Amino acid sequence: SEFLARALPIAVELINWQLRETGSNSLRFKRATLEKQGRELVFTHDERGEIFRVAVNRNHSGELEYSPINIGPVEREDVMLWQKADRVLQQIREEALRQERRQTKGISL
Repeated sequence: SEFLARALPIAVELINWQLRETGSNSLRFKRATLEKQGRELVFTHDERGEIFRVAVNRNHSGELEYSPINIGPVEREDVMLWQKADRVLQQIREEALRQERRQTKGISL
């Protein structure tokens, strides 16, 4: 449950970014795949199979809520992957912020 609490916000933001950028509901990692299947997020390792499957919703106040459907064994490499994914997500946010600043720079009314 601690693993999901850490990984899910990252997973949701990454898959939403992927959907916006490419229209794809699947994100490929080195040896795993994150996929949106309806309202479920599924994280599957190539060799170990499904690591987690959760139903994800946002409540009326916009907070993320999830219900675990299946949670397989979590290994150290899974935790490390989501730490790295968090760093990549930070880079994506920073780049988006730079792009936004470039577009609005110099415009004054």
